[in-house]
Amino acid sequence: MDRIADDEVSITYEASDFRALSRTCKSCRRRLVTSGMLLLAIGAGSAYLFEGTRGVDLIYAALPYVLIWMVMVAAIYLLSPMWQVRQRRKSGWATPMKLRMNEAEIAIHHEVQSLQHRWAAIKRVVATRDRLFLFTTDSCAFILPRRAFASDAEFQRWSERAGAYWSDAHPAG
Repeated sequence: MDRIADDEVSITYEASDFRALSRTCKSCRRRLVTSGMLLLAIGAGSAYLFEGTRGVDLIYAALPYVLIWMVMVAAIYLLSPMWQVRQRRKSGWATPMKLRMNEAEIAIHHEVQSLQHRWAAIKRVVATRDRLFLFTTDSCAFILPRRAFASDAEFQRWSERAGAYWSDAHPAG
């Protein structure tokens, strides 16, 4: 949360950032729905094939599978982000990374790694109430939490600039 320069912020990820990413990520939501439908189909198919269940009874037979799926999703949603933060810390990512943004690129600097992405390589920019997501793939993004900025106005300015830079690099066509 240190202020480095006008065009640079310092970020350390928390578990809540990864949870927010899974809510914002389109392919993550698609995988979640697909896995739920698949588990429901397996439950109903098993009841039909092995027990001869038909009609409305199939719904009741598949209900335990749906409940299992819901518990698994809740556990993954709650535990996976904490595990990701723990793994990042073990890998040397406990110190803040510095993200710099200008009209040409986004640059990430950390003692473990430095990288740059041109705006044309950014797939999507999503601004929510609490975070700015710069998606490098369908399910991977740089997360800029509101807490990394000195004020709400600064967060809003960065969100608007990121949207404008991305739009300039991806002309409608």
